[in-house]
Amino acid sequence: MRREVLFIGFWGVDDPLTVSTIVPGVHTLLADPRVAGVTLATVERTPAWSAQAFQGLPRFRHVPLRAAGFAPAAAARAVDLWRHVHALRALLRERPIGLVVARTSFAGALAHRAVRGTGIPYVVESFEPHADYMRDCGVWSPNGLFYRMGRALDRLPLRGASFLMPVSEAYGRVIAAAGFPPDRILPMPCAVDADRFACDAAARAGIRARLGWGDAVVIAYAGKFGGLYHREAAFRAYGAMARYFGGRARFLVLTPEPTEAVTAGLAGAGIAPAHMHVLRALPEEMPGWLSAADLATALYRRTPSSAHLSPVKIGEYWASGLPVLLTRGVADDSGIIEAEACAGAVFDPEGDDIGPALDRIQAILALPDQRVRTAELALKYRSPERTRAVYAAVLEALWGGTPGGTVSSARSASP
Repeated sequence: MRREVLFIGFWGVDDPLTVSTIVPGVHTLLADPRVAGVTLATVERTPAWSAQAFQGLPRFRHVPLRAAGFAPAAAARAVDLWRHVHALRALLRERPIGLVVARTSFAGALAHRAVRGTGIPYVVESFEPHADYMRDCGVWSPNGLFYRMGRALDRLPLRGASFLMPVSEAYGRVIAAAGFPPDRILPMPCAVDADRFACDAAARAGIRARLGWGDAVVIAYAGKFGGLYHREAAFRAYGAMARYFGGRARFLVLTPEPTEAVTAGLAGAGIAPAHMHVLRALPEEMPGWLSAADLATALYRRTPSSAHLSPVKIGEYWASGLPVLLTRGVADDSGIIEAEACAGAVFDPEGDDIGPALDRIQAILALPDQRVRTAELALKYRSPERTRAVYAAVLEALWGGTPGGTVSSARSASP
């Protein structure tokens, strides 16, 4: 019998993280013959949304969970938790839901509360120690209410999930040590659509011509500054890159941050205005912009919990053929970059070892067919096939009916 899936996302339906990580998962689920349909519930923090990325998708519907916007924020979060759980329980009563999939540990906490007493199983993908991230980067106080509440919510799925899909092998080992059954842990790094992010030669030539960047060495960054990421140390690192590559260095920053603040940070590092381009790009524009670059950066802060990340941007960079300059010790990707010849280089943004890292990047850029060889890493480490294998294994274990995959075969799909 075909059944429906309720998918819970903690970001808004138009958020870039929803577009880059939840959209592929929904498509993968709908492609499985056992799935009759998918209802996506997302937490909406703004009054309007489009759900553009899901337009025209058959057997799909979107249900918004509206977030409260009053102060104090802690009280609003508590109200949200109560309201969202009741809304999700109503969905479970009105639809023939056979599985709840939650993305992120906070969404997993909603699932844990919503399915109580229903007998409906739930699984959590992108399972991470979110509260520890916020504590380690200084956003939440270790003794504060947000951290204590967040950590409690993070840990709820350890008590009730049928399967946990952490984003890194490293965090899979941590939750196994905490007592979650190892045979129900299926690491699933953030996948990337390699075809969508493949380097577009026409877009590359057009953007570089428009910016007057010709044969420059274009260094890209997509994301925020501060919080999980370095700010001052990142600008210092960009200044070092400008000095290393000399007059050929150009900086392409795709960020939701205020443009003036980012350009001021780059200028303070000695980078000329003509050598930088800072903008907020729409998700559909990202592949073209990355095509214009030669290398990319991901300057995370190194913290006790940063080893458990799985930055989707790294898979996107690789798919575009860009070697990545990454903070040492961050995610499984740090070890991958050190082991793979064309993946990039690692360094400490708070140290003095950027020179050897840039030497390695320069050597990579000189390799024959470098862009093709780097793009192959996205297929090796961030393939949607891993996602498909994990979902197939979960459905086979919980629903049976179709030999789409087993838990053991899903584990073997990991490189």
